[in-house]
Amino acid sequence: MLKITVPATELFDGVGNFINTKEQTLQLEHSLVSLSKWEAKWHKPYLSRKAMTIEETIDYIRCMTLTQNVDPNVYKAITPSNLKTVTEYIDAPMTATTISNAKKKGGSRKIVTAEIIYYWMISYGIPFECQKWHLNRLLTLINVCNVEGSPPQKLSRAEVAAQYKALNAARRKQWNTRGNTMTEKELRDKVVSIAEKYLGCKESNGSHRKIIDLYNSHKPLARGYPVKYTDAWCATFVSAVFIEAGLTEIAPTECGCGAMINLYKKIGRWEENDAYVPSPGDVVMYDWQDNGVGDNTGAADHVGIVASVSGNSIKVIEGNMSDAVGYRTLRVNGKYIRGYCLPKYAAKAGSTGSNTTTPPSNGSASKPASAKKAAEAARSFNKTLAGTYVVTANVGLHIRNGAGTGKASLAVLPKGTKVANYGYYTLVGNIKWLYVQVTYKGVAYTGFCSSQYLKK
Repeated sequence: MLKITVPATELFDGVGNFINTKEQTLQLEHSLVSLSKWEAKWHKPYLSRKAMTIEETIDYIRCMTLTQNVDPNVYKAITPSNLKTVTEYIDAPMTATTISNAKKKGGSRKIVTAEIIYYWMISYGIPFECQKWHLNRLLTLINVCNVEGSPPQKLSRAEVAAQYKALNAARRKQWNTRGNTMTEKELRDKVVSIAEKYLGCKESNGSHRKIIDLYNSHKPLARGYPVKYTDAWCATFVSAVFIEAGLTEIAPTECGCGAMINLYKKIGRWEENDAYVPSPGDVVMYDWQDNGVGDNTGAADHVGIVASVSGNSIKVIEGNMSDAVGYRTLRVNGKYIRGYCLPKYAAKAGSTGSNTTTPPSNGSASKPASAKKAAEAARSFNKTLAGTYVVTANVGLHIRNGAGTGKASLAVLPKGTKVANYGYYTLVGNIKWLYVQVTYKGVAYTGFCSSQYLKK
């Protein structure tokens, strides 16, 4: 373990502002834990021959830090002398044991990552607590086991799975997480939870700056632009949340609303169907010039993250809402909603992240529930129609690809099935065909049902 003292410093942010940091003592630990955290963020092996950038080096110091509630600006004030001390600590052998290079485990060409080291620990029965040892000491112990001990015991598949299960349970207990093999719902909840921890951050006391600092720390910056503390920061807030969540692969980062929409359009994840009902973790775009009549096709002015949905009510958490992070409540398909950016959580659900070690598997992840949507769009809107309806037809009711009995059937919904309508419909003859949504047998349907066989 190492302690360094970062001196008090006056930093210039590049836009005319000075930031004063107080003297801060940091307690650091170069261990498998810090290595795992760093690799989870940078997606590259720490123990490689490639030189690290200064940004990567400073971030590794951040991953090593055991001290709580450190001002992020402290890391910008780290001195060359601090770096020298840290480098010497990282390079120290921390043991009196020496082993011939010819017998070291793995050979010179093997790429060693945190997961490889955890595997070695399991293979040799090294206690999980050793993940907190100085990394060089732990690697020396692994080499000793390889050179001096008997070959690792060949474990059955069930035994390997049990070892990994125990390892993950211990890690989740240590870090107070459920692990990163997460369901789609857990990923969405994670995003909302991260967003909510910034509630109350505001411009008046400068607490919003950590959000902007987090956004600017992520490279490459969108359009190469570092956000200033004086800029509008609603999109910056949304991006920062997904950066912290480690989900930028499914949630493109941007500091501007219009540019963010364009990024989601490119990956096919922009939704402006007025009948869409959002889920927690979706990103909602606003157009303050919307007059509430007809389809909103204006430019987006503001953005937030859906925190919860209850019936016809949406609760959104937003940055730069009256210069602070706060909640807004509005109705489904309400005035000012321009559309939704939809991170593809299903693509990440079940994947393995930094808090979970997963054994090799020949299986494949289960597929998310499918969706079927009508090719036609509704032509009319009447807000009094919005609500939940029940199918009354004894033989069931077709949900169709368009309005009218001549349109193809997507499914037959049994009597008693509940469907949701948000005021949209198409009139065929004298019959209203309601544009509805329903999940039936694991499939999410959006289509048209005859109002003759629906009861509100």
